[in-house]
Amino acid sequence: MSTLTLCAVLVVLGGVLSSEPACSRFHFEEQTLSKVIRFEFIMEKMRDEIKEVEKRIDDKLKTIEGERQTILNERQTIQVNFSLFVIIYLINIYCIAFVFNKL
Repeated sequence: MSTLTLCAVLVVLGGVLSSEPACSRFHFEEQTLSKVIRFEFIMEKMRDEIKEVEKRIDDKLKTIEGERQTILNERQTIQVNFSLFVIIYLINIYCIAFVFNKL
C-alpha cells in the first residue's frame, strides 16, 4: 500500500470514528420550540396561582373591612350607652340631693 493510500484511509477512518454528532437546524429549532412551550405552560400556571392569591387577598380585605365597620359601630354604641349612663347617674344624684334638701 502506498503512503498516499494509507494516509487517505487513516483520514477517512479518523473522520468516521471521531466525528461528533451534528445537530441539524431543524433539531435545534425543535428543541427551542419545546422549551418555549414548556416555559409558556409554567408561566400560565404561575399566572393562575397569582390570580388565586389575589382573589384570596381581596376576600380577606373585604372581611377585614366588614370587621372594622362592626367594631366602629360597637364603639359608637358603647359611647352612646356610656353617655346615657352618665346622664342617668347625674339625674339620680340630683334627685337624691333634692330629696335630702327637702328633708
